[in-house]
Amino acid sequence: MKLLCAGLSVVFFLANTFAQDVPEVSPVDLLKAEIFPEAAFGMKIESIKDGAIAKVVTTGAEFSIDKNNSTIDCHQRVAAQRKVARIKLPKGMLREAKLTHQSSGAAIFEGGGTKLRINSDSLLMIQPGQNGDIVADLQFTPDFHSESKGSFNFFDPVGGISFFEHGVCPSARMNAAKDPVTITWPYSAGQVFWAAVSPPKPFDWKKSINYRVAFHGSSEDRHMYPSDTMIVRLKHFGDHNVLYLHGEMLWENHQMSLVPKDLTGFKRMVATAHEVGMKVIVYASPHFYVKGTSLESKAHPDPHKFIGEHTGANVEAYLKAAERIVKEFGSDGLYFDEMYPTPQALAVQYYLARKARELVGDSNPLILHCTTDASGAGHFGPVVPPIYTYFDVIYKGEGEFDNVEPGYLRYVLSTYNTSNSIGVQLIDERYCPTPEVMNTYLEKGNIRFFTFEFFFYTGQIELLRKHYWPRLTDKLQAEIEPELLKPTGVFKKFRAAAKKMPPK
Repeated sequence: MKLLCAGLSVVFFLANTFAQDVPEVSPVDLLKAEIFPEAAFGMKIESIKDGAIAKVVTTGAEFSIDKNNSTIDCHQRVAAQRKVARIKLPKGMLREAKLTHQSSGAAIFEGGGTKLRINSDSLLMIQPGQNGDIVADLQFTPDFHSESKGSFNFFDPVGGISFFEHGVCPSARMNAAKDPVTITWPYSAGQVFWAAVSPPKPFDWKKSINYRVAFHGSSEDRHMYPSDTMIVRLKHFGDHNVLYLHGEMLWENHQMSLVPKDLTGFKRMVATAHEVGMKVIVYASPHFYVKGTSLESKAHPDPHKFIGEHTGANVEAYLKAAERIVKEFGSDGLYFDEMYPTPQALAVQYYLARKARELVGDSNPLILHCTTDASGAGHFGPVVPPIYTYFDVIYKGEGEFDNVEPGYLRYVLSTYNTSNSIGVQLIDERYCPTPEVMNTYLEKGNIRFFTFEFFFYTGQIELLRKHYWPRLTDKLQAEIEPELLKPTGVFKKFRAAAKKMPPK
């Protein structure tokens, strides 16, 4: 008898680890037509056709749904035009599926207990109506893969596809010894499976060159706000257009009250930045905001206590606090220090990313620091492109300083042809790269860097002035893209080892 993935293990995990806390948004909730019906952040549904073979075209992908054979072909449209995977569902599962919703942001098919939703960001959601295997056959040979339990990335230099099981089906089996690479998930009816084609949108080279973020503050900073003089200098030295104010201590309590301790100083900083043409983004982490959760009694103003919320039980309370930060206090954008890094919370992280983007608007800054990726699998993935694509910047590398291993640099740290956000390597008082390492980051990963205020006092500003800023011109794409499009050979090595082992 085939063992099916059971939701009971997830309930047990959440109940014992997070007391009564559960995600406020589930994968099933995201299937509803009223959730995110409109196109967003430059991604849209371009066309929908129903029939025996239905087709949905998004900005970054095309999905071909063969109802009689219960297969879904996933095609990539950005950076390369090709089929990246065929998803096979149990026989007859799609036979009764009919288009029940179409809008600029989503296409939904339902019938026979099965539900499919395709979003404008090239995310396919499948809720099967019966127990059985979901099988994905890759239609390309990846250059890199990352896996954690039942979630996977498969990328090469021009794109790829990812699969996510939300913590309900960790017993996936992968056969990678030869093509096609095949992954099998023994799924239960009613659970939700995700497949995401990458990249969901084109990379914005112009934005990545012109996006200059100046970083002020620290967790211990007693003098939280930069002076007017410093703001003017940051604008004119390096042509910075975003001022990022870092610091848990700027709030009354970063775990309970995201209200500035010094509202007058906060608004003065925002006004001065706006006067010189800079937007303001502030540290306001949903991960460390625990009001209304079982962790509330343990909340502590000391940011080094690292009390974090992992379930997404606080998402609506956090969004209310974030709305005040933007609409009442005047910040243009938000900086997240992680969200809720667990596979069980992927859906609520997706919801939060999209709601935060709606809140700040398409032209204002939204940054995610996610050294630990959204799936909670440490520093090495899997990355989650349909979440990350709503952020201007994916900022990571803490604790991985000087890690230039090809697979990590190109596909975990870099976002190029995966989410097509702007990938930024973390540097701070603990670490500043040499010119040689900075060159490697730029040329092999298309990585960018922030400017830290203390660089002006340590002399490290010369690193940016001499070795980094001069590279940020309209010529950058032509200079580095040939290197970015070279395979790393990482999966080839993995396959050689896999041939010596039985299928997983």
